[in-house]
Amino acid sequence: MHGAFTDAGVGGASSLRPVLRRFRRTWGAAGLGCEGPGSPGTSRNAWGDEMTAVTGIAVATMAAALGAGDPASAGTIKAQFLPVPTATITTPASPLTLQSLHGKPVKISFAGKGVEAKKAVPGTRFRWTAYGTGGAKKTLCTGSSVPHPGPVDDLTIYRDCRSFTAELGMLPQDVASTTWWVVLEVFNGAGAAGTDGQSVKLDYVAL
Repeated sequence: MHGAFTDAGVGGASSLRPVLRRFRRTWGAAGLGCEGPGSPGTSRNAWGDEMTAVTGIAVATMAAALGAGDPASAGTIKAQFLPVPTATITTPASPLTLQSLHGKPVKISFAGKGVEAKKAVPGTRFRWTAYGTGGAKKTLCTGSSVPHPGPVDDLTIYRDCRSFTAELGMLPQDVASTTWWVVLEVFNGAGAAGTDGQSVKLDYVAL
């Protein structure tokens, strides 16, 4: 067992101790090879729900405690026990069909919401992407707290993607119409995302 994974290691919070003791007995370090997968019939989701129910800080605190002894553990714990958010596109609420004059881009309003453990997820954790035929892909809006590979810039510009306006146009290979599949991803603190999708069809028109 990791030495940092103790009651003292998570700040000695009395409300966490019973759950942490059960967690240690059953899961060890969350499947990190310390004590095996736990008792039969106990699912990871059930333990994740229990951890979240104790306090919203419990999982993050436990991850930090594990990370003190093994930095790689923090991400593993969070990924397994933080609930995946529920993403919902509210605008457009149903498949959308618009006219594109001479195939020119059209301005479209988008809006969505995310819920994690019954709490609203900030729009800084939203990412919107449009996918078209032939592998076409267009990023519409990326929140400033969305995880991304590579180095992190020293200066991060705040961006909330709960609602915004973006342009979508017809693809060069399409003659009569283009259909985009717009995907909303809502990320939790561990980088796991819940998704929702909606179609946007553009019909070519000429005057």
